[in-house]
Amino acid sequence: MKKIFPLIAILTLASTIASSESVAYFETFNSGNNRTPNQAGWKNFVGDSARDYSDFQSASNGGTWNSTGVGAGTYIFEGNSYTGKVNMLYANNLPTGGSVIDVGDVSKIDFHSKGDATAGGFYLTLEVDGSWYRSVTNYSNIDSWTLRTHTFSTDASDWYVLDFTPGGTTDLGGGDYGGSLDFSGTTNPVSSLSGDLNHIGFAIQTAPADANQRFDEISISVIPEPSALMLILTAGATCGLLGRSFRRKA
Repeated sequence: MKKIFPLIAILTLASTIASSESVAYFETFNSGNNRTPNQAGWKNFVGDSARDYSDFQSASNGGTWNSTGVGAGTYIFEGNSYTGKVNMLYANNLPTGGSVIDVGDVSKIDFHSKGDATAGGFYLTLEVDGSWYRSVTNYSNIDSWTLRTHTFSTDASDWYVLDFTPGGTTDLGGGDYGGSLDFSGTTNPVSSLSGDLNHIGFAIQTAPADANQRFDEISISVIPEPSALMLILTAGATCGLLGRSFRRKA
């Protein structure tokens, strides 16, 4: 029994390390002055030609709003003068460099949402290694602050390819903005998602004017791949098993 205990301890510690979940990204919008999406580290694109609304903010044009949100009391919302068109909101401030998030490590995505009574539903959106996807899951509108948890999977069957190319930054006038935004397609990726998670956001369905979706307290949880310590512990456990097996044969 004394010989077995160290091996059990190594395996237990290795298992604990392997299953350790942590938050790699958390977003809450500070209370205070209202800000544009760009000032909040977000982007907002509107309509089939993906008009860039990231530098505009008002009760009509979207951005962050200091009102009854979750936590700090401020949320981000779409440009609700244009809710008769599709909207895309996404975070432009995910960790970069050494803190980059591998999509294969993601275990869940939590967020709070609240829509006006007639607001449209929405999808979770991701950019992974330069390609955009939307969730197969359609989040229907709920007109009170609600915690949503998206249990994450990289399986191709859980995602649809998203047609999104950002248009140029414009003034408030009309015109063609040179981009594209269409998330009505139902084509799955050719393989499971893999690579770096570049952006996370929401594709919001059309709704009557002045009916918007709000988002707050968004987090990405990960279970990282085995660390160097995990590999050492696993190697130690393997050597222990081989040693016991060799002694038995001897």
